[in-house]
Amino acid sequence: MTDRGFDVRWRGVDGRARKLAFEPADGGHMRIEYVRCAGRWKPVGREPVEDVGLETADGVVEGR
Repeated sequence: MTDRGFDVRWRGVDGRARKLAFEPADGGHMRIEYVRCAGRWKPVGREPVEDVGLETADGVVEGR
């Protein structure tokens, strides 16, 4: 995950679809939070993050 981003999507118990996107940025990644609204993803928050890692049943994938 050194130069690629990834998304994590889910539907909350309130029925709203949500997404966290980790997009490559200088020095790390930008974490962007979205909520599905009227058929589109609406950004509701963002912050720069470092040392992003994604754990799966098959192992760990890291992004720096």
